[in-house]
Amino acid sequence: CALNAVQLRASQHAEAATAKWYLGQVGATCTATCKAHRMSCSAADFKSVTGWQPLFAAAQQAGSQCKYSWANDGRHGEGFYNVPAVCTQAKCGADMQGTCAYDTSPRATCEGVPATGFSRLCPCSGSTSSSFWPSPAPAPARPPTAPTAGHYPTSGSYPAPAPAPLPPAASHATQCKADTGGTCKYMGCAKSRGTSVVCDKKAGYKCMCKPGFCSDKKGACVKAAR
Repeated sequence: CALNAVQLRASQHAEAATAKWYLGQVGATCTATCKAHRMSCSAADFKSVTGWQPLFAAAQQAGSQCKYSWANDGRHGEGFYNVPAVCTQAKCGADMQGTCAYDTSPRATCEGVPATGFSRLCPCSGSTSSSFWPSPAPAPARPPTAPTAGHYPTSGSYPAPAPAPLPPAASHATQCKADTGGTCKYMGCAKSRGTSVVCDKKAGYKCMCKPGFCSDKKGACVKAAR
């Protein structure tokens, strides 16, 4: 018999709670990425990534790795609203390979396209096939192959590519570090760290710079250069 409204909402909630993160092809939408895994894009799960900790966890589950993180400041194009995403090419504009971008106020859609050179991290859940018919047998797994330059496969374990040479001028991702080195569990953050520092309890009571600011050599939060 058909599900009533309460059962349907419970089913949708359970589906969202079991969404799994996958790394898409360069420039691909999450709709296409999830479809390739016989799943559907779970748009609600984009709201769960609002900081570097859930960002790194999503990347790890997708088989990727974040070397750096950057919070979208709304000044670098529509592609950075379609995050979380990972720079999987040797260089993505001013960003180095391994830079992971996120949005503190998620506005991503399943159909959105990421910034140039980035691959989206996509929350996928459920199945696109009908529940009244058995799912077809999965295709035989292909042996893993090494990724080509600037392109990461969507799944599997692959040897890491050789590191890209450093550019003449380091990008904001190589310079920017949010952790000031200070703690705030008992005394709060020192005034010398500036007005753009916050006490991050989730990070273990660390004094962290707000998005768009970086810790300098003295542990003070200054405006990030891009």
